[in-house]
Amino acid sequence: MDKKDKIIKQLQERVNELEDINQSLNETIEVLLRRNKELESKLSAESPKHIPSSPSTRPSTTTSEYSQDVLQHIQMDNLSFFQSLISNGLSIDRHFEESGTFLIHEAVKSGAIKILHFLSSRCNVNAVSDDGETPLTLGAELEKHDSICMLLQAGRDKVDLEHKNKQGLTALQIAVKKGNKEIVSLLLEHGADITVTTVLGDSLLRMAQRAGHQEIVLLLANSGASLR
Repeated sequence: MDKKDKIIKQLQERVNELEDINQSLNETIEVLLRRNKELESKLSAESPKHIPSSPSTRPSTTTSEYSQDVLQHIQMDNLSFFQSLISNGLSIDRHFEESGTFLIHEAVKSGAIKILHFLSSRCNVNAVSDDGETPLTLGAELEKHDSICMLLQAGRDKVDLEHKNKQGLTALQIAVKKGNKEIVSLLLEHGADITVTTVLGDSLLRMAQRAGHQEIVLLLANSGASLR
């Protein structure tokens, strides 16, 4: 086998590997959506039957109270009610002054998979909170694997993998620091920069070594990471 044939074979193997990864992600999402559908059916009886109008048309209710209404339905992952709120004037890019976050951040925090799927294809998936977090870095910080999985799938090719929060860390660096092997693996599969370093010059491998995360050290090494 000549060099050209070897390269073609390697490329084909990589394509097959990526197809397997994509199939695995799709299966995971199907499980998550099914799980959330079951949860919604259990919570539907507890959901308020009214649809709150926008704060400007509710003189007896404060903006803070309206925000709590919205957040409640995000936490329940009540997609149908959430869509009704959107239809009744709720901005898909709503910013919550109390928390300094956007709707998509709150969906990530709550693990609201169906709402996150709805938002990821319609709003700014790289919105930065007042604390400097994108939905992706926030998900890594809170170790929300399912939320990150949905973000990467629904917001494909739009998610900024290399955004650095106010601590100067990307989502991958955060996951390495926390020792979350699943999230590290997920981000690596989607092309997160493996050469990124901290402001002090520490590589991902160095971070994992110092934190004693040996499984992540092996994972990074196998992915081609360097100590430098």
